[in-house]
Amino acid sequence: MSARCELAVVAALWLSVVVLADRARAQEPAPLELETADDEPSIDHSTPRRLLASFLASARDGEWDVAAHALDLREVPRDQRAEVGREAARDLEMVLSDERVLPTTLPDEPEPGGDRAVEILRLPTVEQGVVLRRVRGGEAPAWKFSAATVRAAPLLAEGVDRGPIGSRTPEWLHRPRVLQLEPWQWIVLPIALLLALGCAFLTDRITSAIARRFARRLEDPFVDALFERLRGPKRAALSLAFLGIFAIVIRFSRGAIDVLGRAYVAGWSLAVGWAFWHFVDLVAERVEERAATEDHWRARGVRTRAGIVRRVLHVAGVVVTIAVVLLQFDVVREIGVSLLASAGVAGIVLGIAAQRTLGNLFAGMQLSFSQPLRVGDEIAIEGETGTVEEINLSYVVLRLWDRRRLILPIPKLLETPFENWTRLGTDIVGVVLVPVDFTTPFAALRVEVERYVRDHPRFDGATLAVQVIAIEDRTATLRVLVSAADSGALVKLQCDVREHVLGVLQTLDGGRYLPRVRLEEGPAPDGDERRATLS
Repeated sequence: MSARCELAVVAALWLSVVVLADRARAQEPAPLELETADDEPSIDHSTPRRLLASFLASARDGEWDVAAHALDLREVPRDQRAEVGREAARDLEMVLSDERVLPTTLPDEPEPGGDRAVEILRLPTVEQGVVLRRVRGGEAPAWKFSAATVRAAPLLAEGVDRGPIGSRTPEWLHRPRVLQLEPWQWIVLPIALLLALGCAFLTDRITSAIARRFARRLEDPFVDALFERLRGPKRAALSLAFLGIFAIVIRFSRGAIDVLGRAYVAGWSLAVGWAFWHFVDLVAERVEERAATEDHWRARGVRTRAGIVRRVLHVAGVVVTIAVVLLQFDVVREIGVSLLASAGVAGIVLGIAAQRTLGNLFAGMQLSFSQPLRVGDEIAIEGETGTVEEINLSYVVLRLWDRRRLILPIPKLLETPFENWTRLGTDIVGVVLVPVDFTTPFAALRVEVERYVRDHPRFDGATLAVQVIAIEDRTATLRVLVSAADSGALVKLQCDVREHVLGVLQTLDGGRYLPRVRLEEGPAPDGDERRATLS
């Protein structure tokens, strides 16, 4: 995948996580359990903390008419209260969000310390602060944003430090907010994303050049390969780092930070998981390469272990990365807490449901460390013979002599007896059986066969024997034991020895020692006729 494609994929994933984060945030429960009145379904006036929490919750959901019920609008004419209340609620929500005022910082008492007014925020450029006041109205006193705060709401909104960009944008680019972002922020955000990708690309080029020089000085190919493998994750991390710097300049509101912050953490989690995947691959390959230079038998064992450990770490890395990403959303976190609360029942159910899957996983790990077979071993099982080509967590791939692939589930492989021809070494002994006539000169034939085998390039010199092992009704069975360095060489050696013995029998005394059927004539028992007998 090219560098541009990798950066495009990272950008697409990050933007999709932004949308998911905002949807998850929209589904979050309110910070407090609110006691509501019938005419104000989401506003709780009982304490300063509950008032602010309900006001921010209504503003977060875009219910400005409901949020306006948290304001003291008695000084506003009745015919203007709806419009003034909505605008003042928007201004106050922007101020509180930008200044990151949390409800938990306020007292949760009807009259905290006997006070009937609580100042929760004061901007240095505006004389009037944001004040909550307990007012008389209705059946019981209620906490509301004071009338002076409502009058000063436009000035408070103008006094907010919106950063070098937001402070220079016209007012019509500040309303309305979509996904907690103002219009000018929606315009600047894609530009910031492209700038972050461009800066990350240039920084990657510079750091890659420095890394290559550093690797050449160290004369270590592992360092060079490490920087090459981690190029994609490095670019993603650099993009996120520059995007974080640009976000400081843009000065997002608290609601936007709640959404984008989760997406930002999710992006870093994906980048780290991506880097971990490539790092595991590189280390596994490095281990296999070092083992291959020492010993062929040991290399196969190390290759098998490295392959299984690599797959286990890949699975663990993916699971952890997905878990960290999903836990950024409160909806998923609450599901996790519920599952933990019922961990006993859930564990039993999941254990029963995933019994086969977990059994295959542990069987694969057992196979990799006990190693009854390894990658490259030649085994015989259920009438088939082949070479172990691949060992996964759940199955083994056996390459047969005719290029077919036999897939063996690991539990079945561990339960079924099989022959491993290369368990302790690749050398192997084979048998060549040839039926011959009873009159065959075995001494002369033995000398010729032994001479031929010893001169054969595939004979390893370990085992050679020419013997008669059976006598049938019409033939004797000649067995030739030979050995070779591996099974492939043995098969070719067996074929050559079989052909040579047959050739010798064909040329020796005109082929009279080949297996044959004899017909002999003899007198009948009564002496009148002759009878043919088979021998």
